Amino acid sequence: MRTFGPTIHWGRSRYQFAVENLVGPHVLSVGNIGDQGAWRALLKAASAHQIEVWGLDYDLEAAITLQQPQFAHQVVGDVQRLPFGEDSFSAVWMGQITEHLYTPLTTLQLVYEALVPGGVLVLDTPNVYELGRMMRWIFRGEDSMLGDPTHVIFYSFTSIYVLLENAGFQSIQLTSDGKITLGFASTVIRLQTVPRALHFLERFGSHILAVARKPGASAPTHPIARLVCPITRQPLVRENEKLYVAGSNISYPIRNGIPCLRPIDADKQTRQPV
Repeated sequence: MRTFGPTIHWGRSRYQFAVENLVGPHVLSVGNIGDQGAWRALLKAASAHQIEVWGLDYDLEAAITLQQPQFAHQVVGDVQRLPFGEDSFSAVWMGQITEHLYTPLTTLQLVYEALVPGGVLVLDTPNVYELGRMMRWIFRGEDSMLGDPTHVIFYSFTSIYVLLENAGFQSIQLTSDGKITLGFASTVIRLQTVPRALHFLERFGSHILAVARKPGASAPTHPIARLVCPITRQPLVRENEKLYVAGSNISYPIRNGIPCLRPIDADKQTRQPV
């Protein structure tokens, strides 16, 4: 049986880890509205390095009110029915998304297709072996995170590695965020402060951090964000304030300049001539 341990990574947050590993020129942030701290960190880095960023989130009302600079674009959609086609991005960031997915392998395969050859996936997810959570369960009987009804799957270093490998990714590197939350007066221990003899504690950090690459060119080729129908996977064509599937009666609205590409947004009524 294969087992995998973390790479030494002391003290960087999951935001820092993502920004250090994402590559331009086009980056997609999944769930960017649900984690606006991550979105702000990405926008700051993108502004400094002239990177075009895209956000994908399910919340239409929040997307309409989201402030976006000129180099950022927002799409309303579901990552499990990813509304982007092949060769759309040089990098994708999935921050605390994987644990919410009922079909993680299928979703990661769609992300794999959306990356150009040589493109990078960065993700982070709660560590099932986080020390503080295990201690709270042992001593208090508290199931503080596993009881979250929106969390459906939890991962160890081995399971994340195998999941990424099965999706086709290579050059997989794993670590943790070097943080342990004990729950005593909101105490947080950053592991760079502990003696070197205790570095093994990093495997118990709050989050698993992973970076993986799609095989291909040593540097990502120039991508083009290609919107596709999440139901048929066919390209979308824009006419006025709607996106149509060519040769089909399926269309999607554009609201406040934001494409709405959730399956529930699909209009399958007969298309009227323009």
